[in-house]
Amino acid sequence: SVFCLLLGHNAVHAGMAGRTNMVAGHWNGEYTHVPITLAVSRRKRVDPRGRLWSSVVASTGQPAEMS
Repeated sequence: SVFCLLLGHNAVHAGMAGRTNMVAGHWNGEYTHVPITLAVSRRKRVDPRGRLWSSVVASTGQPAEMS
């Protein structure tokens, strides 16, 4: 997808600029460089009965009984 391509481009540009120990991200419409320690400092949780997870199941074609 275009989104993945842009994340990859940002990661490559960061690496070529000498940035290390970071991940490329997207926040509030902006592409970001986030330190790995900050990115993994706390666990993000997804509600398995929520809208986000339902869209993941639908887009990946998983049967509803697997979710």
